[in-house]
Amino acid sequence: MSTKTKVRLSIILYLFTAIIRLYQLNLTAVYPDEITWMVKGKEFLYSIAKRNLEYFHGAWWNSTKDSYAIGIPVIVPSGLMYTSLAGSGKYSLKILPDIIASRLPIVFIGSLTAVLIFLFGLNYFTPAVSLITGLLYAINPITISLDRWILNDSFLTLFSFLSITSFYKSYNKSKSVLLPGVFLGLAFLVKPNGLLPFVAWLIFLLFGKNRRFTFKLIILNVVSFLFIVGALWPQVWISGPFAIIEYLSRQSRLVNSGDPIPNYFFGHATLNPNPMYYFFQLFTRLPEIIVILFISSAIFYFKRSRPNKTNILIPSVIIYSGIFLLLVSFSSVKGGVRYVLPLFPWIYLSCGWVINNIDISKYQYKEFVKFVIITLSCLPLLYFPNYYLYYNSFINGPKTASKFDLFGLCFGSKEALEYLDANHINGLTSVIGCADTAPYHSGRPLTKKLSDASIIIIENSFVQQHPDSSFLKFVNNKKLIQEITQQGVVTARIYH
Repeated sequence: MSTKTKVRLSIILYLFTAIIRLYQLNLTAVYPDEITWMVKGKEFLYSIAKRNLEYFHGAWWNSTKDSYAIGIPVIVPSGLMYTSLAGSGKYSLKILPDIIASRLPIVFIGSLTAVLIFLFGLNYFTPAVSLITGLLYAINPITISLDRWILNDSFLTLFSFLSITSFYKSYNKSKSVLLPGVFLGLAFLVKPNGLLPFVAWLIFLLFGKNRRFTFKLIILNVVSFLFIVGALWPQVWISGPFAIIEYLSRQSRLVNSGDPIPNYFFGHATLNPNPMYYFFQLFTRLPEIIVILFISSAIFYFKRSRPNKTNILIPSVIIYSGIFLLLVSFSSVKGGVRYVLPLFPWIYLSCGWVINNIDISKYQYKEFVKFVIITLSCLPLLYFPNYYLYYNSFINGPKTASKFDLFGLCFGSKEALEYLDANHINGLTSVIGCADTAPYHSGRPLTKKLSDASIIIIENSFVQQHPDSSFLKFVNNKKLIQEITQQGVVTARIYH
């Protein structure tokens, strides 16, 4: 494929990916963590502008009560868009709501992952299959939803993928470059498990060819990693390079001993779902055809593969993915399928490998199979605008999934508040569940004091998390006026 064609297809795929994510961005429910990271972005930029290093002495990453991502690659562009397009600052154009302005960088930067999958796939697949692989990733409901929220997972996926692929490209061409370390640094500055691509680097060193060059390449990129972290993370300015070790040590303790996050798994409220949690997430949250293709790729690989030092990428990615999955599975903090998003590019590339090797004698049948794969993968687009509610038919969709998994966290209040406003049902309103997001969904008077509220909204996800909560007693003497249903599942109830 010519460079000009690559560029054209990359632009087309990028625009397609970004447009899907931008389309009516305001309709996607606000997730509470978005508010947290939006505020942190604004505070971070103001502190840098005013050279207020004192702010960073007590910054969120120094918390001794809960595990926190650093999140700088997310909050900086988000904060810049917030301060320039929203908010009340004197430099703001004030043309967008704050949450929408802050979401835009996530859309524009997160959309690059689909293009990178396409470009990397060209090394192994036909151009058509590479494009299909990038397209399938672009229309995945989970990737769309996470590219529409101000969360860290989308950027962690992008930089982790770049860290491994850029290292592999350098290793394969025996050409020293600094970019893998830069991407590793950015991945780490998103979340601590952004360091895990280093595991893939070590596999190249231990089992690949030209170990001497690989060792030098790793050392070179450790230096570029330390440089980018030191340049962008204020904690290093304060505490020196040992800030990295201190932060990792604290996070490793807090991930299991910090403030617990209530969850719900296999019919029970729990603070620590069992280690099968993420296997369940991957099996039920990916489109059916992707699950089938991924399982097929694993079977084909282990039946056909032979030790090959010139093709060390696959075992390095398998080991990286395995360690990643083990670490999140045995952590008590489990936050849904978004925590395993960094594995998605590799899952989709493995699917592309299967598609590329479809062996059907008649060419038109082969193209028909590809058409069917794309068509089936498009079905989750019907979940617009809340793509994160998607569950596949292997678990009979959301209705059955809600009996096993925490469903619709923070989605119900938006629909409930909009119902009240549309039907002109007035009264002081309180939300049991994601109360902090309520002001983004309605301008009606709100209160967090349940005893003062004449209208109470209970999100069903809160009932899943806290079935015995004393807050639920506040609706004992109130009348149920409406159940809010999304994708066939009750996500909230309104009492008056």
